[in-house]
Amino acid sequence: MDSDPKGRFKKIFIDVSKLNGRLGSGIVCLDEGRDIIWKEEIRLNDEASVFVAEAVAIQMTVEKVGSTKEKIVTFSDSRSVLMALESNIDHSEVIMNLRKTLLVNPQIKLNWVRAHVDIYGNELSAKNATTKEEVDIKVKIPKSWIKNQLKVTMLQEWQVGWGSSPNSRFLYGVFSEVNTKRCHGDFLINQILTTYGCFPVHQRRIFGKSPDCECGRDQGTVSHYAYGCQIYREVRQKYS
Repeated sequence: MDSDPKGRFKKIFIDVSKLNGRLGSGIVCLDEGRDIIWKEEIRLNDEASVFVAEAVAIQMTVEKVGSTKEKIVTFSDSRSVLMALESNIDHSEVIMNLRKTLLVNPQIKLNWVRAHVDIYGNELSAKNATTKEEVDIKVKIPKSWIKNQLKVTMLQEWQVGWGSSPNSRFLYGVFSEVNTKRCHGDFLINQILTTYGCFPVHQRRIFGKSPDCECGRDQGTVSHYAYGCQIYREVRQKYS
């Protein structure tokens, strides 16, 4: 059977779009002249993944046209779903159900089509997928969504605590936004960023030593050494 998405034969296009937090699947069936025979617009709960939305759309397509026993080509731009169907590793419920449905409908062929290309059916189904307002199908919330929400919440709470804390304000002036990917392993640089270690004000808190700088003009803080201490003026000029 012809697998050219622009070929003159009956075909179905499936696409998924996520726009403004809404997730929808668009299904369009075209005749040989590329006129619309029927179309479906399916809104899924926003927590669902694009992968699941694509698989559900294919499932609904096969169930809709399977009873006709008509040979038909279905095009999807979800390479991940098509690969999962061929794999023996993916045992997710949605893929297992889709495999069973396809086994009893061998007349329906699935083909991949590149996303965002100038193909009429694919463009049309993508537009339809974003127009539905009400949720038609609710699927299980994936673990990936839960993990992502927990991560977002954790970062938000961390940011609030970091912004309101009276501690480590020098470091806050350098890094005002929290970031899980930021990591500094240099021993000396970390002493500067945390204002701990060899600085007199920290030595006073730990050992009761004098907090004053050797220059006698101010206390030995990181800011003093970085901006005002005359002893380290040449060092500052070297790196300025």
